[in-house]
Amino acid sequence: MATLRFLTKGKANPTTIYLRFLNGRKFDFHKSTSLLVDPNDWNNSKGCVKNNKNLHLQNTLNLLKTHILGDYNNSYTNGVRIDSAWLTESLGNFLKSNERIIEKVVEIQKSTTELTTKFNYDLQTYKPFKPAVYFLMSADEIVYIGKTTSLPNRISAHLTESVKCFDEILYIDLLESQLDEVEQKLIKYYKPKYNIQYL
Repeated sequence: MATLRFLTKGKANPTTIYLRFLNGRKFDFHKSTSLLVDPNDWNNSKGCVKNNKNLHLQNTLNLLKTHILGDYNNSYTNGVRIDSAWLTESLGNFLKSNERIIEKVVEIQKSTTELTTKFNYDLQTYKPFKPAVYFLMSADEIVYIGKTTSLPNRISAHLTESVKCFDEILYIDLLESQLDEVEQKLIKYYKPKYNIQYL
């Protein structure tokens, strides 16, 4: 089974985040993500940002991981050769396709809008109710992307419906005026299975 983790290799500030993509003895590739982090904000043993120090970055890494694992599953199923060049192309496609969205989220974060990676299932603790684009995840795969002006109410509806199977929720707090554009771009790029059913 293919796995992917993130790591840094130096103490310079900022330092580059690398990804390690491996599948037993079949392959073990290392690539630069071109993403940078303050080493004091990074936990190399866990391969993630420490204590929510940079939530925008962690969210980008979560999306990158989902993209590469999904791309791998599709390529493997279709008999595409998985090698270092394939990984470089997959990584490049993610960065190119998400560049404008990533830039927009960075801009939003700089304007003090908080970017959060995981949704707390205790609906009463999530306040205030902010507009957001959210991702329903199942086994690290994005299965649905939606937008809402009240995340707790929308997630509560998903849990009540019991139609979509998911085990994790990621989300990005946005301005209400940005919801349509960001949601449409992400759905077009990731084509989550529950979104495709209703297109």
